[in-house]
Parts: sequence; C-alpha cells; structure tokens
Amino acid sequence: MLKRVDDKAGFAPALDLARWFAGRTMASGLFEDRFGRLKRSFVVDVAGAPSANGINLEEDFRYDDGQVERRVWRIETLPGGRFTGTAADVAGLAEGAVEGRTARMSYTLMVPVNGRRIAMRFNDRMVLMPDDTLLASARVSKFGLTIGHVFIAFRKV
Repeated sequence: MLKRVDDKAGFAPALDLARWFAGRTMASGLFEDRFGRLKRSFVVDVAGAPSANGINLEEDFRYDDGQVERRVWRIETLPGGRFTGTAADVAGLAEGAVEGRTARMSYTLMVPVNGRRIAMRFNDRMVLMPDDTLLASARVSKFGLTIGHVFIAFRKV
C-alpha cells in the first residue's frame, strides 16, 4: 500500500499527470548505483496523448552508451487521486497516487541485463516545481535491497 504522498500537499501548483504530460515533453536523467557512482545517463522524448480515462505516454530513451529503448505507458486515473499503469516491460500493474504537487508510483520493470530480463522494483516520486519542471526520482531494488537510484528532470516542449 502506498504511504502518504506529500506532507505539503496544499502547496501550489497542484499536479495533474494527464494534463501535465499531454503533448511533448523532454527529459534528461541518470542512474547511479547504491554507492552513488554514476552508471548511465540518458535523454527521453515523451509524447502524451489523452485517453478517455487517463493518458497514453510514448517514451523514447537514448542512453549515453548508444542504446535506445521505447516504453509505452497506458495510465488510467482512478477516484481519490489514484492511478494505475501498464507497459509491455512492466510486470503486472503499476500503482500510484497523486496528492497536491507530488505523485508516487510503484512497479516492477523487466530490465535487460546481459541478454536476459531481470525483474527490478521501482518506487518513483515526482514533484511539480513552481517553474513547471517535473522532478522525478526512483529507488531501484531487487529482493528488497537497493540497487541504485534514477533521477530525471522533465520539461514541457
């Protein structure tokens, strides 16, 4: 079960994921291991198309080592600020909640490692900043042990 999302939920601006991601968004980010060492950096081009009950997101990743990756999310909004998401490389259902300017989402991503796919748990937190930048961080774990962290800054185009 998700914990309280944001102790400062009443602070403006409020986050509406479907509205914020509608259209084109660019992002840049990095992955660091559990010791804080930079392992990879990347840029992401995101195209968001509103759907009847949420938003569909097409994410195109370009990593610093030349690898490219595409993830297509189907996000469905639910009552009470909750939402769910699916993607081809996500095992099961991603679950999240938005409160005020903060969103949290948890899911298991099948990450390609040495020619096979390994299930890793992601616990994301996204915070909408006053300048309309969306900052995201994720704790990445396997068997409950932290593998590393992802940090991403999203900007509207």
